Amino acid sequence: EYAQPYYAQIVQLDPNNVGALRQMGQLYRKNGNWQQLGATLTRALDVAVSDVDRKEIQTELGELLDSQMSQTDQAITYFQRALEVDGQYIPAIENLERIYAQRGQNKDLVDVLVRKVGALEEPSAIAATKLRIGSLQEQMQQADKAAQTYREVVDIEPQNLQGLRGLARVYEALEQ
Repeated sequence: EYAQPYYAQIVQLDPNNVGALRQMGQLYRKNGNWQQLGATLTRALDVAVSDVDRKEIQTELGELLDSQMSQTDQAITYFQRALEVDGQYIPAIENLERIYAQRGQNKDLVDVLVRKVGALEEPSAIAATKLRIGSLQEQMQQADKAAQTYREVVDIEPQNLQGLRGLARVYEALEQ
């Protein structure tokens, strides 16, 4: 509560100070003032010039809309806009992943998981994400794609039992 007037002064002197606006937003978040947080983040987004600020603010707005305001469809739009700025921005990808999984939107989920694979660096995380993609492809009756995905898992981790079992299942279904 002591910091808020100082940030307000900074913003009054420099209305385009994205850092001060985001700090004010954090104070609103701590106090649970969601409407004011949304307004402040929107204002920060309007004046943001760096891609880092834009993708982070859009993701924060998406999280606010999804978790506090029950406006998930609008939140998806903000997460997608963050990915337009940086196609491998993990926080936006993971929010979309969570939403699509909850909604059972498997095609969209596969698309976002493929994007996630491109953003990951750890081989075990890549393999785990590809396993999930392969499983979804099986559910969607895309055996050829699932076989390719499971082969990629086994290429990354030759001893991966889930990948080998998935590959065996798909080959059996394809009669290969």
